[in-house]
Amino acid sequence: MEEQQNKAAEEAVLMEAARDGLGHFQLKLGMLRPEMTIEEQLQILSKYHDIPSVESIKKGETQLKAGYINDFFIDQVRKFFDKFPKAYDLIGQKQDDIMLDYAALGIKYHLMSSGEKDKSFREKAIKAYYEYLPLYEQYLLNYIRDNKNYNLTQSSPEGLDAYIELNKQHEEILSGFDGPLSSGKLINAVMDTLFPKIKNLKETGISEYYYNRAVSDMIIGKFKAYGFLLVHMAKGGAMVLQTVIEPASEPLGMNGIYNKLLEVEGSLDLDAYEKKDVADIKAGIEALKKNNIGQSGGSGCFGALLLLASAVTGLVASLVIIL
Repeated sequence: MEEQQNKAAEEAVLMEAARDGLGHFQLKLGMLRPEMTIEEQLQILSKYHDIPSVESIKKGETQLKAGYINDFFIDQVRKFFDKFPKAYDLIGQKQDDIMLDYAALGIKYHLMSSGEKDKSFREKAIKAYYEYLPLYEQYLLNYIRDNKNYNLTQSSPEGLDAYIELNKQHEEILSGFDGPLSSGKLINAVMDTLFPKIKNLKETGISEYYYNRAVSDMIIGKFKAYGFLLVHMAKGGAMVLQTVIEPASEPLGMNGIYNKLLEVEGSLDLDAYEKKDVADIKAGIEALKKNNIGQSGGSGCFGALLLLASAVTGLVASLVIIL
C-alpha cells in the first residue's frame, strides 16, 4: 500500500512538473515572432532563464496568436493530457476546448501551491521544458521544408536539407548504441558515416548555427562522452580505469581515438568552445598515454589520480597522474 502511495505521489509531482515546463515553454514561445528564422528562435528558446518583462506580459505581448507556433503548442497540450489523464481528477470533466482544460489545470496548481517549490521539483520542471525544445525544432524543420518556407532559415535550401538528412542518419546511428561503454564504437560510426559529409557541409550554404550544431552534436559530442567516461572510471582508481578503457575504446583503441580527434581538429572549422573541448580531451588522453594507461600491457602504477574538470563545460580539463 505504501509503495503504491509513493508511486502515485511521484507521478503527481511529475505531472505538475510537466505542466510547469509546458507553461514556461508557452511563455518562451510568446517571445518569438513568426518571421524569425529557426536559428534565431532556437537560440531564444535554449535560454530557459531569459524571460520577458512583467510589463510585456501584462500588455499581452507574449500571448500566442494563430499560426504555426500556436499550432505546435496546442498539439503539445493535447499530448500532455493524453500522457497525464489523471489531470482531469484535479479539474473535473473535459471541456470542449482543451485550452480551457490547460488553463484550469494551471489555476488549480496555483491555488494548491504552498509557496516556493523545492530544488528537486525545479529540476524536473526545467528538464520537462528542455524536452520540448527538440520537438519544436523538428516540427519547425519539417514545417520549413514541407512548405518550402526557406525564408525561415539562415541556411540555403540545400544546406538545411543536408542538415536534416545528417540529423536523421545521426539518430539512426544513436539507436544502435546503448551506453557509455560503447563510446569507442560510436566514435568510429560517426567518423565513418557523418564526418566525411560534415567536412563538406559548409559548401551547401548551411548557416553557421547549424554547421556548429552538426560539428558539436554529431562529432565532438561523441569524444566528450568518451572523456566523461574516462573521468568517471578514473575516480575508481587505476585498476578500474585500465579495465574499462580497452572495451570502451574498441574498435579503434585509445590511440586510434586520439588520432581521429586530431583529424577532426585539422579538418573542421571549430569555434572557440569546440577548440576548448578538443584541447581538454586531448590533454586527458595524453596524460593517460604518458603514464602507459590504456596501452597494450600497460599497468600504469599510480600514487594518486587527480581529475581536473572544467567548471564551464564539465569536460575533462586534464587527467593528471602523480606517480
